[in-house]
Amino acid sequence: MPNTNCLLTYGMVACVALAQASWLGESKAATLSNESCRTVPVLQKKEIVCRTNFYRLNASVEVNKRYVEITGYLHKSLSGYYLFASKDAYVYSAGRDGVYLEVDADQARGFDAEFDNYEGPVTITGLFSRDRRGGASESLGRVKVLGSMFWRQELPGEKPSLPKK
Repeated sequence: MPNTNCLLTYGMVACVALAQASWLGESKAATLSNESCRTVPVLQKKEIVCRTNFYRLNASVEVNKRYVEITGYLHKSLSGYYLFASKDAYVYSAGRDGVYLEVDADQARGFDAEFDNYEGPVTITGLFSRDRRGGASESLGRVKVLGSMFWRQELPGEKPSLPKK
């Protein structure tokens, strides 16, 4: 039987088989939980990205400074792009309590081409931080979007849209 270790991650106890997680290194094994996680290349090294939701972003301190993948309702305001749990959450919170999406200059062109004049469901992958400086002053924090790891989501029953040429 492999050596196991129980860890507190994202507010839950998760037992990880160290033999399976050893290729990630000891510090990476601490981020594994019962959530859907995978590794992605980030700046010449591999990082663990775990799928999460707005409840965990709001309720857990362990998510701070972690790579996350989250789906939500995208809204563009004068100060930038924000992600909300849903359209209702955006409407009824008067635009507060979303997640500010930090996009660098290299990404801005592709991000604007994909999401300019679009409000709807999207999935974003990036580094979550509780830092509320700049455009994130009335938000849960910010996500520094990784490369081109952002895409639209289609709602059930919608016809798939073809990519732009």
